[in-house]
Amino acid sequence: MRSFEEIVLGFAIGDALGLPVEGLPRRALVVEPVSNYTVGGPHNVNIGTWSDDTSMLLAAIDAIDKEIIYSKFLSKLNCFIKKSKYCSMDKAFDISEITLNAITNFSLGIDALLCGATDSSSSTNSSMNRMIPIAYYLMVNNLNKDAEFEIIRKTTIITHNIPKVIISNAIYFYICKNLLMNKSKIESIKEAIDYVMEYYLNNELFINEFNTTFKRLLDINSFMNFNENEISSTNYTVDTLESVIWCFLNTQTYKGALIKCVNLGHDTDGITALCAALCSIYYGLEEVPYFWKQKLVKRELILDITRNFINRI
Repeated sequence: MRSFEEIVLGFAIGDALGLPVEGLPRRALVVEPVSNYTVGGPHNVNIGTWSDDTSMLLAAIDAIDKEIIYSKFLSKLNCFIKKSKYCSMDKAFDISEITLNAITNFSLGIDALLCGATDSSSSTNSSMNRMIPIAYYLMVNNLNKDAEFEIIRKTTIITHNIPKVIISNAIYFYICKNLLMNKSKIESIKEAIDYVMEYYLNNELFINEFNTTFKRLLDINSFMNFNENEISSTNYTVDTLESVIWCFLNTQTYKGALIKCVNLGHDTDGITALCAALCSIYYGLEEVPYFWKQKLVKRELILDITRNFINRI
């Protein structure tokens, strides 16, 4: 099984590659495509700087112990936001309003499992990164199907209590888990989608989402042959999931997948990071450019948090 340190470092590298061009439309990146670390962007970052996506992943990793306590996720996120813990820069930046609202609710004494947004317009991708440590945790601590799905649901609803986000996260979780079990790309993705759909078959609300919102993914062989202009790279959870899967399937290397992801534009840091995690599991980091690994900001912080996680669980 791929080392957890590799997976998280791979995620952070993808984040750092995409952060300087976050928000740029695809047409701008057609003119000046990204092929390496760069600087600047909306947050005026230096080379190798990562965003709130990696910060929130590190907070989630730090929250998980032998027993999962869901309030700890929000406590750690609060440390990130209020105390600038888990940051690549001196203070937290680029934090989503949905995450801030959940932290505010938690600070007011609301139960962690009731803090998440419930309106469909809040269906963003910022909780998907939590599935990475959860997948690793559940590979080590073997639980039954119902227990797995309940952990996925509860880990999601602390910020996003929305069916399509729960489904997206469940699919991403099982892709990670399948890849950790050394399954092929297409097998990992197809089995994940089928498994999640089968589980929710008797849940009318969720199965309706599958038959509408997730319809394009039900035929994965057809989906992977979509043209780039049919892929939307926004932070909407379904767009993100589709972008990640499409880039992962249509490339043959870690670097190639990341370059394809970042040049889709829009949510370049979040989508590239999530795809990078899958690539880190599948390919490892052996062929990742040395410059990308060495110039990653606060590499030792990432390694310390991931190693402590492995020792705890």
